[in-house]
Amino acid sequence: GSTYGGNPLACAAALAAIDLINRPETLAAACRVEQQVRATFEPLQAEFPVLGDVRGHGAMMALEFVKEPSAKTPWPDFVLAVIQKATARGVMLLRAGLYSNCIRLLPQLTIPEDVLQEGLDVLALAIRQTAAEMEAE
Repeated sequence: GSTYGGNPLACAAALAAIDLINRPETLAAACRVEQQVRATFEPLQAEFPVLGDVRGHGAMMALEFVKEPSAKTPWPDFVLAVIQKATARGVMLLRAGLYSNCIRLLPQLTIPEDVLQEGLDVLALAIRQTAAEMEAE
């Protein structure tokens, strides 16, 4: 045999994971998370042009922040400030993107809607506060 061949426990675990992924309720949960994220942050794009993009599919979403919206200049310092403010309020976030100017969201699919919204509201507040501070500079 080979080192990686024929591990029945690993195969059983993989099959169980595939079974869960293929269930209709899993797709529905991912779609619910995406809709909730979009409903929270797409309206903020008009209010804050620094929020250059809200993108993703299912539960994996990203918010991209740009210093100059017309040029789409990455703004990693803005992202860092937002993350620090959200973390101070108990919401842990992850920087992402080639220039670290995105915040990646990947909540669990079983997260209750009210808990997700609470976290999204903290993030939205952190964006508003950071935008106000950085505009004043």
